[in-house]
Amino acid sequence: INHSLPEKALSKCRFADPAVYHQLGAHSLGQKLIAKLNTVQSRALVALHNMLSMLDGEALGQPEPLDKLWPILFDLAAGESEKGGPSRSDEEFLEAITSAMRSLAKRLRSTGHKCVQPEQIVRIASVYSTTTFPSVRANVVGLLGVFGTPLAQRSDTAELLTIIGSTLCIALTGDADLGVVVEALDAVFDVFGGDGEVCLVVAKNLQLLSHLEGIAPGFKKRIASKRKSLGARWPVAENARTNLLRFIRYLKKAIK
Repeated sequence: INHSLPEKALSKCRFADPAVYHQLGAHSLGQKLIAKLNTVQSRALVALHNMLSMLDGEALGQPEPLDKLWPILFDLAAGESEKGGPSRSDEEFLEAITSAMRSLAKRLRSTGHKCVQPEQIVRIASVYSTTTFPSVRANVVGLLGVFGTPLAQRSDTAELLTIIGSTLCIALTGDADLGVVVEALDAVFDVFGGDGEVCLVVAKNLQLLSHLEGIAPGFKKRIASKRKSLGARWPVAENARTNLLRFIRYLKKAIK
């Protein structure tokens, strides 16, 4: 971090001027160059994700430089297309950037920094219903878990918690990808597992307990049927199943 490695990685992620893409896209060789630029962009985002998720706090140094990365990443994911500039909607890019955003959000939460704006949380939640890529949906619900955990301890966040909780409930009950469901369960445990009064009210209003009880009976069988495709994530899914039963018992007592 002392060598500004995150910033250097981000410098490889920025889109060029729209005119450059227009000129390159008009020629076959230019189109190949765009493909190579896209590869560099995605790999730089993966490198940033790895730095943020694997380096310890001492290696990362002070949180302030990281604090400045969030708006850059968010604009890279959403802002360019809104301004009429270049954008990407392929799975490689969306998975890479949401992974980097998730790692950064975790790091910022651990340092107590609050650079994420409410409207950004709403925008990220909306991505869940618009993307067809399971890896991106998994990152989105993971991000919502990171955002929602501190919000659940406050008394003025009912609206945001409702948006987060609604998206998580949709993922729990309607997502065809088991990996996404497991991520959504972990996010639910993190957000609604505390004793904050507001989060319990939101959980009751969303009928969270009913949703969890609805998926619990067939969850063990579903995990068993997907064991091969889950691979290294199978123990994570098994742990989520065990925690699901415990969480249902907790929620029955917590919600009067």
